[in-house]
Amino acid sequence: MASNNATSNEFFSMGSEVSCVTYLGEKITGEVIAFDYQTKTLVLKHPSTSGKANTNNISLLNLSNVSDIKVLKEGADQDFELCAISHTKLRKRLNQEIQAKVNMAQGSSMGVTPDGLKVFAFIFKTIEQCRWNDKSILVMDEVLINPPYRSEDCIAKDGKEAKALDHVRKIVEKYHKDHGNIRQVQAT
Repeated sequence: MASNNATSNEFFSMGSEVSCVTYLGEKITGEVIAFDYQTKTLVLKHPSTSGKANTNNISLLNLSNVSDIKVLKEGADQDFELCAISHTKLRKRLNQEIQAKVNMAQGSSMGVTPDGLKVFAFIFKTIEQCRWNDKSILVMDEVLINPPYRSEDCIAKDGKEAKALDHVRKIVEKYHKDHGNIRQVQAT
């Protein structure tokens, strides 16, 4: 069964393997673990992107945002045992994502450059204790990163936190190295 219109009157049985393409071009393939016809929500289980054994990613797809769905393999009618979900971890992850979006919106509203927003997001993945201080990034209330957000733009807030400063500089250097930013110059 294939469909160009993801909101058609399809039903997805548990255990089926499906491949979806979102309107943004993202392809997601996984095993159906739930489908809600009323809200057109499909829940897929697929291998973890973290690479950890015995873990899976769970994707909730609003079929209104899916351009194409193909059923690769029909699921057999059988009972499925759902894995336990840690509500504490889920709540923590939700709060982290909300805070990340709020931080990005704050930076954007202050006129921070797109590169500055990306550096902030990269640091936030490692160190959640970061916030905007005008157009500068304040990390752990100890290190300030001023525009244009290179490693040499990192300064210790009180001039004493050498360990924290070195750590943040390494993260900023890694961002620029990973993103091929030629402007990044090794701090001396």
